[in-house]
Amino acid sequence: MTSIKTSEPLSSEPTVPVVHSHTGRARTIILMSITTVTLITLLCGYIIWSDYKTRILRAQSNTEFTANLVSAQSTASLKALEKLLLGMENELQISSYDIQRPFSPPIHHYLSEKQTLYSELMDLLILDASGRIIHWTGNTPKIPDVRDRQYTLQHLQNPDSSLFIGEPKLSKVHQNQWFFDLSIPTQIPTLNFNPE
Repeated sequence: MTSIKTSEPLSSEPTVPVVHSHTGRARTIILMSITTVTLITLLCGYIIWSDYKTRILRAQSNTEFTANLVSAQSTASLKALEKLLLGMENELQISSYDIQRPFSPPIHHYLSEKQTLYSELMDLLILDASGRIIHWTGNTPKIPDVRDRQYTLQHLQNPDSSLFIGEPKLSKVHQNQWFFDLSIPTQIPTLNFNPE
């Protein structure tokens, strides 16, 4: 039988390894560094997200303000142009202009004067009962055929219709320029010109 002699009594408790203090400090520093970097990354991410969201909200607000402003200005312009057309209708009905004479200088002058009142106007024109232009402010030698335009069709098919506002169209006369139709039908008793 072999025996072991020790000076220390045997204990039933497990022994705990001795940790040197510099190893524990290194682990603590590494853990704190990782935690700090994670927190800084999260904070930067939150700041970027918050700034992005603020910019989006500001852009939406600016867009809404601009849209409301444009809408108000457009509405005011349309009402003013509608009044212009109604006034022209009244003036032409009681005037001494020879409306049956196509492209008469006095009517061209009258339309041109009205056109200068509003910079938004591209052209002013008067159509006969078949939808052909008989008076207008244009200066091209060739008169465009507008019988296929929606405003012409609308008023020819519905003579009792009121103000017509069309979709944007590319002009047949003005190179690379877009416009939208704004028209009012009128029945001038003396307007029975037939160009054929």
